[in-house]
Amino acid sequence: MGPSEIVEELKRLQVPHDAIAKVIGRDRTAATKMLSGKRSVKFNEVAGLEALIAEYRGGAPEVRPAPSPPVSVVPPIKNIARRIPVVGDVQAGVWLEAVVRETYEVEEYLPIDVAGYESATLRAMRVVGPSMNKLYPPGRFVVLADPAEAGIRNGDHVVVERRKDSLTEITLKEYVEEADGRVALWPRSDHPDYQEPFYLRTRDEADQDGVKIIGVVVADYRRRDRPPA
Repeated sequence: MGPSEIVEELKRLQVPHDAIAKVIGRDRTAATKMLSGKRSVKFNEVAGLEALIAEYRGGAPEVRPAPSPPVSVVPPIKNIARRIPVVGDVQAGVWLEAVVRETYEVEEYLPIDVAGYESATLRAMRVVGPSMNKLYPPGRFVVLADPAEAGIRNGDHVVVERRKDSLTEITLKEYVEEADGRVALWPRSDHPDYQEPFYLRTRDEADQDGVKIIGVVVADYRRRDRPPA
């Protein structure tokens, strides 16, 4: 069966979206997009979907003769559907005028998919400096979801904004809920300057503008610089 035939048969048989999502290893949104024509059937999903169709028909999967091997085989190219904007750097210990931080422009795009966050608003930042170098060496990109969409969990890696007077700092830390109820933001670094946490203020403290979580890390990415030609 071809991709279009698979989609039509899934719709005809009224196969549940959750069953399709389980077969293709994605979330329910991906199955919905496939059935509505907004997402193509991938090469490595065909066999599983044919088996699913056979299950709902009550028969065995269609058996097709193996094609003759081509003279040269070109591996299929993954269809990258997402371009995530890079909106600046995340660097501990560097304080800038607030207006500079608030006027980021898109510098480039990362051509990557993040499973489970297909419908989320994502952006990326470039890691600069050693404050989280055990996990994200300088030059790595972190992909961020909005905390309101993704939620915040103990052990998450988060991008935090700190302010003092007219200055602001954007930094990457690990979110740790301590036994006394406070939330510590820890560096994960082998650099001696980055061995202590700072804390989110509680609701009982007056300065609520001091520290704010502005992104939750849901993926990371690094390019490789090739040697010169």
